[in-house]
Amino acid sequence: MDRSEVSALNLSAEIATGSTQASPVPYYVVAAIVSLVAALILASWTTLQALQRGWRFTKLIRRELEEIGPHPTQPDPNNPARPWWEYATRRTVHEEIFRTERIVENRDFILGLDPTTVYQVSQLWLALQKRDGHNWMHFLAECSGNRRLASEDLAKASRRWAALMRSQPQHLRETMGVPTPYRQSASLNRAAELFKARLTAYGKLLPLLNPRSMESGHAQPRAVAERMLDWYYQEGNGLLLSGRALDQFRRTREALERSDETSSRRDVELSQLRTDLKIDLGVRQPQERGIDFPWPEDERW
Repeated sequence: MDRSEVSALNLSAEIATGSTQASPVPYYVVAAIVSLVAALILASWTTLQALQRGWRFTKLIRRELEEIGPHPTQPDPNNPARPWWEYATRRTVHEEIFRTERIVENRDFILGLDPTTVYQVSQLWLALQKRDGHNWMHFLAECSGNRRLASEDLAKASRRWAALMRSQPQHLRETMGVPTPYRQSASLNRAAELFKARLTAYGKLLPLLNPRSMESGHAQPRAVAERMLDWYYQEGNGLLLSGRALDQFRRTREALERSDETSSRRDVELSQLRTDLKIDLGVRQPQERGIDFPWPEDERW
């Protein structure tokens, strides 16, 4: 029996007895498998974390949108010309994240959210920024119908907005657009000079708006209305009034000129004008019109 026959017989015997040993797996194959498994686990964990963050943030959006209703809930009887966007007093965390100027820094996080939710919510806040009443109502309804955001409180807030919007003039429902960078820059450049001019002019007007002088008989309402008219044209003071303040200025003068006007109603108009002058100066915010004493500027932040 030659060597080849002996080797064949030995191999046959090893196979029969199960005593053969498998060749060892090369270490680089084992390392590759371990690395692949670790990468899959890491990717799965990262994906799960992203999904969990997205779910929690969507829950936060729903919670915040539930409180998006107008404040006050009814049109302001003392200021019927108050535009609808001034009733949107609620500020939210997700609004800041969806701001146009912050989209880039939050891009990866936003792209991990549900695309429909991102589109509807971002367009909702863009409509507020553009003062676009039609799109504000449209995307509010879209969010109310989104199964990820829908709730009874959000539906209630949407109905309140619909009721308020019906009381608004048509021109206030149309978009006013977003100021261009040029207009924003020009506004900032003239802000300091405008403030100084307004502070001087409004300081001269304020003594005329004292209701006690009329109650004590030191000033007659009609005479005050005439002096206000002189102030308006004197030294161009009328050019400094914002549109809101000008509208209130006219209503106040009309109340002072009416002989049948009650003193309490005149007091309301005088108070509203003083408030609008403060808003022009930045002492009050438009949303603070309905409160007695706003916080100091340095305590608002």
